[in-house]
Amino acid sequence: MAHNYLIPDERWSDRLAAISFWSLNLGLAWMSFATLLPAGALQLYKVVDAGYADGRSLGYLQGGTNMFLEWLRLPGDVVFMVGGVVPLLWMTYLGIRYRSRRTRSSEAPAETLLFTEVVPTGAEDPDLAVAAATGTVADGAEAASPEAAP
Repeated sequence: MAHNYLIPDERWSDRLAAISFWSLNLGLAWMSFATLLPAGALQLYKVVDAGYADGRSLGYLQGGTNMFLEWLRLPGDVVFMVGGVVPLLWMTYLGIRYRSRRTRSSEAPAETLLFTEVVPTGAEDPDLAVAAATGTVADGAEAASPEAAP
């Protein structure tokens, strides 16, 4: 979660993040498999049996079975909102209220923070391999060209 980078470590809660994650997923699964899949299958059966216009008619959509399936979605919505969205909003509040001011240390060069340096195999000293590849050495002297190497 990106919240982990905004909230200071002493205020971060792995438990709250896990509850939010699982509640969002369980709520979505409930809505999908307890409501949308059965309602879609019944509507497909109605369309194949009586035609597209009947399957999309207001009378069918407000029928007893369809309304029951819509109400059956409520527990999934509650799990999604109470267990998933509310903790996520609370963590967002913590991220805004107690925003972490993390900075890199002065010893860490800026160009090595975003990537990992790949050194050719067989190079014993990574600094010399980089210097040979770029043509520069740390003290400003020219590096030996690869053609001049024995």
